Amino acid sequence: MRAFAGDSAVAIALMQAAKKPPSQDIAGWNPYVDATVAFLVHDCAGFAKATRALKAVRLSADLPPLQHGMLHMSLPDGQTFEIRWPPNADVVEGLARCMDRPYSVAYGPDCRPHSDRGSSFP
Repeated sequence: MRAFAGDSAVAIALMQAAKKPPSQDIAGWNPYVDATVAFLVHDCAGFAKATRALKAVRLSADLPPLQHGMLHMSLPDGQTFEIRWPPNADVVEGLARCMDRPYSVAYGPDCRPHSDRGSSFP
């Protein structure tokens, strides 16, 4: 929320504090945080490094295999859902597409990949 309001310094501090120990980061949270922080400070090299790290996140063996880049899961109540793997890949891709825009715009749907545009993530 702080980044949406333009309060990058506080947003960065909060995001850094939310990072997980590497052994607990099985879904790429830390690279997502690193990419977001790099976006907020206009660090293109850091953003590229974080994006590569996010792309390198592999699916845990205890999860179902990906179907067209999507993880399909069932909840205990029978509901199903799907998410793109790795999580937040679409957010980071949107930030990359709109590096010159404010975070509130770059995070939004207009900058994110759409099915007709394809994706640079696996």
